Amino acid sequence: LVVAQVALAVVLVIGSGLMLRSVANLYAVDIGYVTENILTFRINPRPSVYDTPEERVGLYRELLSRINALPGVRAAAATSSLPMTGGVNNWSILIEGRPVANVGEAPADLVQRVTPEYLEALGLTLVRGRWFTALDDAESPPVVVVTEAMARKHWPGEEAIGKRMKVFSPEWPWMEVVGIAKDVRHQGPGVEARPRWYVPHAQAYVSAYGSPLAGALAIRSDLDPAPLMRAVEGVIREIDASIPISNVQTMDQILNGAVGSQRFVMRLLTAFGLLALFLAVVGAYGTVSFAVSKRTREIGLRMALGARASRVLGTILGEGLVLAMVGVAVGLGGGFALSRVFRSLVYGITTTDPVTYIAVGIALTVAVALASLLPARRASRISPVQALRED
Repeated sequence: LVVAQVALAVVLVIGSGLMLRSVANLYAVDIGYVTENILTFRINPRPSVYDTPEERVGLYRELLSRINALPGVRAAAATSSLPMTGGVNNWSILIEGRPVANVGEAPADLVQRVTPEYLEALGLTLVRGRWFTALDDAESPPVVVVTEAMARKHWPGEEAIGKRMKVFSPEWPWMEVVGIAKDVRHQGPGVEARPRWYVPHAQAYVSAYGSPLAGALAIRSDLDPAPLMRAVEGVIREIDASIPISNVQTMDQILNGAVGSQRFVMRLLTAFGLLALFLAVVGAYGTVSFAVSKRTREIGLRMALGARASRVLGTILGEGLVLAMVGVAVGLGGGFALSRVFRSLVYGITTTDPVTYIAVGIALTVAVALASLLPARRASRISPVQALRED
């Protein structure tokens, strides 16, 4: 029974250890943007009120101007889709000097419409060139910023800045690449960054199909941004009381949700693993204690014949260690056999990670050994006279 308890504890703690290290690896990934002190929400203004592109651009310009003026706001921006929240657009494009016969042959990359404040609001890194400004509107030459992955994909070994691209449609103009941004893991820390290009929201309706009316806002603060929501709601109500607000959450909450499945499995396995470990320790203690009580006369006789207390201690403790080592061996084998179950959940390590297996094996062996130590010490202190007098 003790061997089975130890083996089960080993399997569960191995799973818990793998998930714990996976979650730690996910949080340690450089995702290309910051999540601290950023409040986000979505707005969905009525198309009947803002039925022209100019009105849509004007709404966001006024809204962001007033929000950025609020005390405590470091930067507020709007975007067509926030990281880790879905809403991905993958559009076919044309690269200047590389004609294709049809849309099926055209490359396709992720696109995102953003306001100029997006760089600071999300903490993106501009590698080269420039970011968008308020001057990048419908009256100015079309511009685009691409990520490093997109620059490597379409202009390998070349300088992407100054190159031109466009959406796959004859009526849309060429856009000049004016900047290169660091790659972002938009789909979450566990998903590799894909090629992406950004266009100014105020210019998108003349260069990239349209400037969306519904959008997400990100407000970055130097402190906890949650208290800002009341003031932000006041600004929105003053501009247009009919604009609905939804999905209010911080970027930290969004990040926690993106690794939610791993966190849930980790907590579940940790809870069951601790329970199994407790049962294994109690079982080992009970088993060794029972064995000592049954061998009291034997131990007393051995000590009366000259056996040292240290030898008795080692003998009893060794029995507990045998239980621990057999259980750990069985548990390690079971963990290895079930490693495929965790394959889709772990990140940054293998399901047979030797560090985790060795650490769990040592920890369980030490735990059971410590549980056996108390009855072993009690056995080493048995009085030979009292033991021989017992029935």
